[in-house]
Amino acid sequence: MFYSPYDLHIHTRCSDGKLSSNEIYEKLIKENIEICSITDHDNMDFYNEEALGRNVFVIKGIELSTFASFSDEVHILGYGIDNKNEAIYKYCEEIKKHNSTLMYKVFKILRNYNIVNSVDCLKDRMSYKRLNLYLKDMGLYDNIKRLSELEAENPFLFDLDYKLDCYQAVSMIKEAGGYAFLAHPYRSIENFDSKIKKLNLLNVLDGIECYSPHNTEIETERLRQYCLERSLLISGGSDFHNLNKATHNLGQNYYKDIKRTLNYIT
Repeated sequence: MFYSPYDLHIHTRCSDGKLSSNEIYEKLIKENIEICSITDHDNMDFYNEEALGRNVFVIKGIELSTFASFSDEVHILGYGIDNKNEAIYKYCEEIKKHNSTLMYKVFKILRNYNIVNSVDCLKDRMSYKRLNLYLKDMGLYDNIKRLSELEAENPFLFDLDYKLDCYQAVSMIKEAGGYAFLAHPYRSIENFDSKIKKLNLLNVLDGIECYSPHNTEIETERLRQYCLERSLLISGGSDFHNLNKATHNLGQNYYKDIKRTLNYIT
């Protein structure tokens, strides 16, 4: 396993990660990460916090949840963003308000079904799949059965995503002085190989996240060659969320060609 001193895709508990800003800095230093980007989902609160351990160069980033005509789920990474930009700030605040309102709405329904008794367990599990995994980890199999019955009766209960159009997201990132990259396309976009040459989105992006634990080696090289042929920038990151995923540990990939990208976005 090769290790990289760069990691441009990291999450903290400001979105759905597990570690605080200080814990992330401690982990980055321990893993000898020199340059990173904290890319929380639709959130830049990390950059408002005072964190210890300033021995790591941090590129301000975000991961925006978007949709497109070719996929219900497209994630766009933004690097080098001004977190005080009015449009970015307003959008992130709208997301917070939206998620908070829905979390309590869903919690009341789940509590009535005796599936959960604390809203805390929903904070990073606001989807049927994540809540199902949480209940499984807790060994609450009767609750899983009740959740399945509830989902059958209310198929749109967890249809919670507040998403931007992907082109809007790219525009917002660029207006905030940033660079826009397509995140882990093989994870988010079904049949990506059959769509890649027809995607107009790639004409407005600055690059693609080629190196990701979600890819096979063949997929990584395919993305890399695509970027090199079209002069797109190449990014890479662990998509780190917590300490329990060995395949998503900080810097746990060898990122070729990242230095060229860093020259642009730093």
